[in-house]
Amino acid sequence: DGCSGQFRANTDRFGWKGWDGSVIEEDGLAVKAVQWRDGKIRILLTGGDLLAFDGFDPDHFDTLWLHFRTYYKVVIKRVKKGTLTGEAVDDAWGWLEEQADLVDAAPAGSAMKKARELDLLGCADDCRRLLQEALAGDKATLGELFAGDRIGCLRLVLDTVRTDHCDTEERWRQLREACAAVEDLLQGLGACPPWKPKEGVQSESIMKRHALVGARLRKKGSTVGAEAALEEIDESCAETDVEEAESICSVPPPVADVASFTSSFRSGWIWKQSRYLRQWRRRWLVLSGATLATFKSAADVVPTESISRLKIVELRAGSGTTPVLVICLRSGREVEIAFDSRQ
Repeated sequence: DGCSGQFRANTDRFGWKGWDGSVIEEDGLAVKAVQWRDGKIRILLTGGDLLAFDGFDPDHFDTLWLHFRTYYKVVIKRVKKGTLTGEAVDDAWGWLEEQADLVDAAPAGSAMKKARELDLLGCADDCRRLLQEALAGDKATLGELFAGDRIGCLRLVLDTVRTDHCDTEERWRQLREACAAVEDLLQGLGACPPWKPKEGVQSESIMKRHALVGARLRKKGSTVGAEAALEEIDESCAETDVEEAESICSVPPPVADVASFTSSFRSGWIWKQSRYLRQWRRRWLVLSGATLATFKSAADVVPTESISRLKIVELRAGSGTTPVLVICLRSGREVEIAFDSRQ
């Protein structure tokens, strides 16, 4: 927010103390990713918060890199100004995508959503600068960098992120204009064919956003072709934890299985609502002292989702006759699971 202060870090925690007495303090192991650019570091936390600290000397990079790598197990990625490479573009796109997911997860009209949209605009600035640098340079290089997945992913994020205020912001408008200008040039070069994300290549977030576009088309009463495309997406890539069509339904049906448990955890069959399409899918739930994890089957060892208890801020009962538990996370997201009884 522009306040001056001092940044400090030890083996367990890092923080900042402003000259006005304000304090920020975070657990070092809560750091998910760190980016350095021209004396400014941006720190993404596992809970969804994005912190930015400016005013570092160039000599500080090596010290910070070693500290974060040694104690927090995170490598600081350096982004060089004026370096238009595929790696720089992917890095900027990744930060924009991460922040767009956090904006989507925040409740509409909330202070949390407003704060996350400000962070999103900061990421938008980085993306816009890269696009404008490409537009000012060699058109062949632009075609090599942005044709296909990169411009397609950016357009998908811009068209699907749910914001309260960004559409009225000049920085957001400039990013959309730069994206459209690159798309026009790519079409002129014949390098902008119809694009569809590929499962296993694009991120889970991009696959979900693509599914969301299909869902919107269906809701608006689009053509049969769009309906068929949505069904294909829904069965193959709507969620990372997608499974056979017979396990998907509009309401959670009763489950006959009886949950089993040991002295250290509880487990059993539940129904879990998908994040974007709001469909119910059968999952094997394992509840331990540290995490809540769901699996496609009781025999699986890789979870479809694992939620740390540190991310849970509230549990509440859902409305209706079906026993539903709503799990409220620090990110603002709500996870709904349903049981066959209230036992």
